Amino acid sequence: MLARSLIQAVLLIMLARQLGSDVFGGWVAITSLALLVGMLASMGMGYLVLLRSGQGFARGRVALSAGLPWVLCCGLPLLMLYLLLAGMLFGQQLSLTVLLLVGGTEMLMAAPTLLLTLRLQGCGYPGTAQALYVVPPVLRLLLLLVVAIAGHPLAVEAFALWYGVSALFTGMVAWGLCRRHGLMPQRWRWRLRWPHLHAGLVYLPTRICAFGATEIDKVLAPLVLASTLAGSYALASRAAGFVLLPVHAVLAAAQPQLAAMARADRKAFMRKSRAGLLMAAGYGVLASTIVAVWAAPLLGWLTGGKYPDLATAFLALALALVPMVLRHAVGGVLLPLGKPLLRVSGELLGMAGLCILMPLLAGLGLLGIGVALLLSEVLALCVLFAGLLPGFKREAVDAD
Repeated sequence: MLARSLIQAVLLIMLARQLGSDVFGGWVAITSLALLVGMLASMGMGYLVLLRSGQGFARGRVALSAGLPWVLCCGLPLLMLYLLLAGMLFGQQLSLTVLLLVGGTEMLMAAPTLLLTLRLQGCGYPGTAQALYVVPPVLRLLLLLVVAIAGHPLAVEAFALWYGVSALFTGMVAWGLCRRHGLMPQRWRWRLRWPHLHAGLVYLPTRICAFGATEIDKVLAPLVLASTLAGSYALASRAAGFVLLPVHAVLAAAQPQLAAMARADRKAFMRKSRAGLLMAAGYGVLASTIVAVWAAPLLGWLTGGKYPDLATAFLALALALVPMVLRHAVGGVLLPLGKPLLRVSGELLGMAGLCILMPLLAGLGLLGIGVALLLSEVLALCVLFAGLLPGFKREAVDAD
């Protein structure tokens, strides 16, 4: 995971240098929108394939035989939907060729590749699966290194083409590895049974809302800000996103223990959760301070001074980092408690608030965007925390 994060960080910096602030905000917006729409293509089938693969070789093969055709069939109409949305929102900033390449990559190539990768992971090949996750960013980074060494400017159309080629290559490798290890089904099930679809759909809303709450501001930024400001905000937001990686890593490692504790000893679970949330708040304050003070000079130097509004963008994001960290932490605690719908509701409410507040406060520039992000994060956090408050109250009464 550390190697993958470092590759993504270097890729972010080099791509930002090549595209410049005028184009980078639009590029981040269309890729974020493509990732959000692309999640609908899988309908949660990735979770089903991973779960069934862990339950037995034959069950995993059946899940893949149902999931892969479904993803391929859903990809084309979702690509049409993406082109309609992206064309309406960003058609004046980026060409149809770029939109088609990015949308086709996520809807028709990345989604099937994810199923094959999860099949490998669930069948005892976690190292191979992790390597496949790294292949697309490594290939894209290689292109940027070649362009940087050659000293030529990189057209966004050229990078969009390579964006798709790298995903196609990864999909072909994943397909070949699954065939080599005998993980591919003998026949395909083009009629998806309701138990399969239901198992995936139960998981899908939680994943989409968690991802959407992190990405929706990047989609909205080019619509309410000037292109240079949107580029600075997109770069700062992507960089600040690395702050959340330790939170995600801790939550992922603690989920099995938290789930067992929630079933066996609810009081101990609430005590541990309270301590974890206090630590998350402290980490959020520390991360917010670092982002506000040191991130802009460092990233400005690494990107060659092409983003003059980075300091203001990082200051705006620092306003919302503490409630953002706490939202992720509280959301991770709610899942072992069996309250995924509450998490989905809180994150949906936060996204709706952001969609309303960002256009209203965009007149104040990047700081207005920061205030909108802060208010939406606090709104979502209040809803999520409401699910933990009764448990904390009972624990306090029992302690007395």
